[in-house]
Amino acid sequence: MEQMNQAFLADERLGGLMRKYAIPCIISLFGGTVNEETFRNSKEYFFYISLGIPFYMFGQAMNPIIRADGSPKFAMVSTLAGAMVNIILDPLMIFGFRLGMMGAALATVIGQVVTALLAVRYLLHMKTLKLSMAEFRMNWRISGRMLLLGICSFLSQISLVAAMAAINNMLQRYGAKDAVFGVGFALLLPRFFGLDGVLYSMPVSDALTAVASAFVIAMTYRQLTKTEQPT
Repeated sequence: MEQMNQAFLADERLGGLMRKYAIPCIISLFGGTVNEETFRNSKEYFFYISLGIPFYMFGQAMNPIIRADGSPKFAMVSTLAGAMVNIILDPLMIFGFRLGMMGAALATVIGQVVTALLAVRYLLHMKTLKLSMAEFRMNWRISGRMLLLGICSFLSQISLVAAMAAINNMLQRYGAKDAVFGVGFALLLPRFFGLDGVLYSMPVSDALTAVASAFVIAMTYRQLTKTEQPT
């Protein structure tokens, strides 16, 4: 339970830092400055979608916990409920209320809020664990262990993001009239032939994951050999 609460606190801090410092940098990194209109729409969408980061992270963090608590159907229903709300609200917000990019972002955020609220409801009625206020304090020792366990997945995911950002900037710099369309075409073409759209970055992510996994396994093995010496 304490590990779960530390994950929630870390997610909230990360979401706050992203909203405050990272939005203009990320938009520029992914080719959002190709023209003034693209930058304006990207900034508007990113601002409102970032409001839902805490709800998205909370819902995603709770999903495997709900499954582990013995309720895989509820985990699936909570995720599908948010997706269905997003699908229904998208045309209403964009065309009905004429909110444009802001409407698309708000529809997504509302869907994420629905998933998070369902997760909160389950959190208050868990089968095996009960919450107490003392468990919502930051524990740096547990947070460090969580960081070590999650570094493999992080390296795998961030390498794919870096590859997409690099392609966006290369298309923008070396002649693409519309970098946003260009990167969409570059990702779509391999899928037309049955390949992964980010196939070019998979070797990098696989290599990083293998190195990080070997490091974690080696550290774990050394710890086990020290703590389980025969008497």
